[in-house]
Formats: sequence, structure tokens, C-alpha cells
Amino acid sequence: RQAEPSSLSEDLAFRFHVALIVDRPLLIAGSERAGRSEIAPYLAEVLGCRFYAHILGPESKAQDLLYDFDDVQRLHDAQLGSGGLAHDPYVYVEPGIVWWAFDPDSARRRGAGSGGDIPFAPDPATVSSGARDSVLLIDSLDKAPPGVAIDLLSVLGRRSFTVRETAAVVRSSRRIVTVLTADSLRHLDPQIPRTAIVYQLPYPSMDRLVETATPRLHLAGIETSCIEGVADALEDSRDRLARRVELNDFVDIVRAVAEMKIEPEGTNWRILLDSMGLLQ
Repeated sequence: RQAEPSSLSEDLAFRFHVALIVDRPLLIAGSERAGRSEIAPYLAEVLGCRFYAHILGPESKAQDLLYDFDDVQRLHDAQLGSGGLAHDPYVYVEPGIVWWAFDPDSARRRGAGSGGDIPFAPDPATVSSGARDSVLLIDSLDKAPPGVAIDLLSVLGRRSFTVRETAAVVRSSRRIVTVLTADSLRHLDPQIPRTAIVYQLPYPSMDRLVETATPRLHLAGIETSCIEGVADALEDSRDRLARRVELNDFVDIVRAVAEMKIEPEGTNWRILLDSMGLLQ
């Protein structure tokens, strides 16, 4: 299935289709408040794929997304004499989201063969856990230490890696749609944009905010009149705003107004905007 251009914007939909055809990651640059992290789960839903996500931070390592090996627990079990399990390294392997995207069956067995008593690992997929293909979101690429993004892209390009402690080789023959996000391209290694299909997320207009947020807000039982009323009130408050209203801001404001029966332009309206850092 193809993602609908009207839901993604024609520009983003085109770049996404190019990324699929040439098998490159889709790199989305823009503010978190603009909804950049919501594109990948939407794609997974539209395409009927498994969805896996990981948010990078200052302490992140590429290894975190491949697998983890619990040396401490293995040593503890060995000291307690926990039978044969302490001598089976597969027990202490915890697959990361890249492994799950590459080969869910292998990840579920922690890389072990079909026999044995290895406890299954729980699949962290959301949206469509029974699907074959995957959408993989690696969020906040620019927050990770230098080198992490390059290491991840290398693994994703090879479509394989080895679990050092068990010598198990993880390979993928499945389609994986990789979505990378960052606040800005300026803080990324120049090699990354050259190996991806890049989309700069624009600041949405108020009309675009309403169009994008309305389906989600309708699912929450919020009426169109409330959504449009909030949009009008924000337009009227534009001169007092300290920054642009982005998608997540807009959704949260509408939800608060609907739930708390807040009247636009009243005292609580101003308190609401101020509490979200929107007032000057």
C-alpha cells in the first residue's frame, strides 16, 4: 500500500516514495513539536508494517539498537549454580529494535536455533505486530554522540550484524523503512544527509495544523467546532505569542480546552498558553 500524499503532504509523500524505491533512510529534520516523530508510526499504519522506535540521547550507543548481553546476570547465575542455563549465552541476549526489524523470528528466539529451552523475547512492535515488513524510527539522531549515527547506518546498509557473545549472525531479507529524525541537519555528520532522502519539516500554517490534527482529535471525540474555535483564538492571540504554535502544541491546547471547558480569550486561556511557554 502507498502512503496517501494528502495525509503526508505531496512533498513528503514524494520523498518517502523515493526512499522506498532507492532503499535509503528517510531523514526528517525539524522540531519535535512540529510532529516529526509522528510520521513514522503513521507510515507503519498505512503500510501495514511492524513499528519499532528508539530515541537516542547523549549516552546512546549503536549497540543499544542491535542487542544487549547481560554479563552481570550470567555471572550471578553461574555463582548460584543455576543449572545449564548459566552456560547457555543465548539466555542473556536481549534483542534491540534493529534486530527485531531485521528478523523477528530470530529475535524472538534470541538468535538460538528452533530447539532448546530458551525463553522467548517479547516483541516490542506496535501498530501491526503480525506483519512481515517493518518501519524503524531512530529519533533525535543529533542528540547521540558522534559516530553513533554512522555506525547504525553501516549496519542498516549491510543488513546484517553478528552477536559477539554467541557468534549468531543476524541478517534481513525483509523490507525495512528506516526513518531518521533530527532537530537540524547542521549538527549531523555530513555523510548522513548524503546517504539519506532528506525532508525539512516546515513550520505548519494554522490551516495545516487544523487539517493535520482534526482526524486525531475527532477520534478523541472532539468536535470540529472546538478545533476551529481554538485555531481562531490562536490567530487572534498571534501578536502575544513568543513562538510558533506547532502540531503537538495545537493538539494539546485543543484537548485541554475541550476537557476543561476553557473559554478562548478568558483568564484560563491566557494561563493555558503561558503554561505551555507560548506567551511573551
